[in-house]
Amino acid sequence: MKIKRIKVSKTEHQKLALEEFFLEELNKNLYSIEQKLLINTEENYPNIFLLGLPRSGTTLLSQILFNNLDISCTNNLIAKFWKAPLTGCYLSKLIIDKTKSGSYYSDYGQTKDIYSPHEFSWFWHELLKIKDITVYNPSQADEIIDWNNVRKILLNFKRIYENVFIHKV
Repeated sequence: MKIKRIKVSKTEHQKLALEEFFLEELNKNLYSIEQKLLINTEENYPNIFLLGLPRSGTTLLSQILFNNLDISCTNNLIAKFWKAPLTGCYLSKLIIDKTKSGSYYSDYGQTKDIYSPHEFSWFWHELLKIKDITVYNPSQADEIIDWNNVRKILLNFKRIYENVFIHKV
C-alpha cells in the first residue's frame, strides 16, 4: 500500500495554522451561546451511529444514507464547531438546511463539500475524553465522561434539525 504524501509549503502551513487558531478561538468564544442552546429535551427522533475501522466503507455508507434518505448528519460546516456543536447545527440549518450533496467522493474519509457527512472526530474526542487513541482506556474514561451531557447534546442535535441524525464515529 502506498502512503500518500502531501507537500505543504511554509506559507500554506502558516495559513492552515492560522485557520486552525481562528476556529479554536471561535469555538472557545461561543461557550456562553452554546450553554444557552443546550436545553432539556425529549427524544423524538432516533440516532444512527456508524462505526468502523479506517477504509471499511463507513464514509461511503454515511454518504449513501444521507443522500438517499430523509435524515440529517454532522456535515462539514457543523464539524468546524467541535466545541460548540449546537451553534454549528443552528448555522447549518439556517444556511444549508436539508440540502444534500449528491457526492460520493472522499479522500481517506474526508469529504469535500460543505453538505457532506463528516466524522466529527475532534468533537467525539473531546466529548469522550480521548486524548490519545493509542492508549485510550474505556473503563477509565467512563469514570470521567459526563454521560448526561453526552445524551443532552445528542438530543439537541435532533431537536434543532427535527430529524433522525446520523453520526459517523
